[in-house]
Amino acid sequence: SMEDGLVELKEPGYFDGTGVSMAALGTVHLESEEIDMALVITLGLDKSIHWYTTYLLLANPIAGAGVFLGKQIFGEALKNLLSGLYRVTGTVDEPEVELVRAFSDELTPDSEEEEEPFADDSPGE
Repeated sequence: SMEDGLVELKEPGYFDGTGVSMAALGTVHLESEEIDMALVITLGLDKSIHWYTTYLLLANPIAGAGVFLGKQIFGEALKNLLSGLYRVTGTVDEPEVELVRAFSDELTPDSEEEEEPFADDSPGE
């Protein structure tokens, strides 16, 4: 939503590319350019691993079978292994990026009870 120069993502905004996926929650103050966002970044290896598996199955069937079985066994864990939760604060020109938790694709810091990430110390309040 956008009100009084405040852009607020109350529901996750998703940005999906071939090499990386991102999900964001939080606020950007347009006038002061202050940011307070939770950002999950996931590297796209889990999306392209099937191409590597196909190539390996043709080039080296034993290695390809190993990669295929690994993907089947680890599935969602592989995605989490390639993900991290970051907190982005500061301004648009000088953002401060802090790794909150590695190996996670959850947008909340530690507690599922919080309705908004980092809601206790939002900029501009």
